[in-house]
Amino acid sequence: VIAAASVTGEFGFGTIRPTFTATPRRTRVVVAKAIVLTALALEIQVTVVVVGWLAASSIAESRGATIDLGSVDAGTVTLGGTIILAALMALVGLGLGLLVRSTPAAVAALILWPLLVENLLGGLLGVIFDSSGIASWMPFRAGFGIATLDPFDGPTRLVGGLYFGAVALALVAFGAWNVNRRDA
Repeated sequence: VIAAASVTGEFGFGTIRPTFTATPRRTRVVVAKAIVLTALALEIQVTVVVVGWLAASSIAESRGATIDLGSVDAGTVTLGGTIILAALMALVGLGLGLLVRSTPAAVAALILWPLLVENLLGGLLGVIFDSSGIASWMPFRAGFGIATLDPFDGPTRLVGGLYFGAVALALVAFGAWNVNRRDA
């Protein structure tokens, strides 16, 4: 949401125009925004994971329990997956923001697509093609698989992460192409 709002706000208020005037190669601006937003998402998510881990550990210890990631299958991988997912979601937000240039539309798409549209579309395609596995190949669902303890039936963590990463990069690339074709 931060990534989408940062780029759509610039288009909405016209503050992107001086940037494009100073740097006529708009793709450079998009790449710079992608790097900064991804780094910000990584920093925020690492902070959330570390603070959450420390808080949960201290609460558990005060109650006589311990939290050990080694005792949970894929616990460390799941925490790492949440960090990677945050970076990929920042790219998705940037790509959507570049495409729609509207904060409400980009935020609504970021919330409604994975929660509603993918489930409906996956279910519909599953009925049409008589396959329940199609839904697990929807982009966000495959991406969310990297941040869950028990991934759904479908792509592995690695394949789901790569697939979602490819979708995120495609959105940014399409958004960059769109920015180069339209006025700011």
